Amino acid sequence: MSLLQEAVDSMTSTAGWKQARPDAEGVYHFRLQGNLDMDILSPDGLNCILQGNLGPLPEEEAEAEKLLRLCAGRVVGSCRKRRSILSLQDDRLVLYRIVRMNASDPGAVSREAKGFLNDLAWWQTQLVATVNNASPFSVFGGMNAWMMR
Repeated sequence: MSLLQEAVDSMTSTAGWKQARPDAEGVYHFRLQGNLDMDILSPDGLNCILQGNLGPLPEEEAEAEKLLRLCAGRVVGSCRKRRSILSLQDDRLVLYRIVRMNASDPGAVSREAKGFLNDLAWWQTQLVATVNNASPFSVFGGMNAWMMR
């Protein structure tokens, strides 16, 4: 059994989720409540990547630039508390975290996944608030079309 499969098995067991299997490309997909979608993959068998898609950039260039500037400010402001990394991939905002897998501690991925999902939820809240020009504390009422996949 691979380190990644052991780590995913430990995580699903700890969380009380059903056992997960990878797709044809070796990626595990988790679709969780609250629009928290997380993928787990390992490009080298030693590290795993926790990844969440936050959505596409707005099509209008000025709006996309404004959103990226706001995100950059929030990255700087949150980097002491949030360990996940916000990136831009193919005109989509993606959050990820790299975790070193260890055969003697398969629960490490589970612990990191918990922090990653908290970061993912925080970023989703920040982005919805930015798009709606609202306070981040007033956005739990619903996602708008920009956040839909």
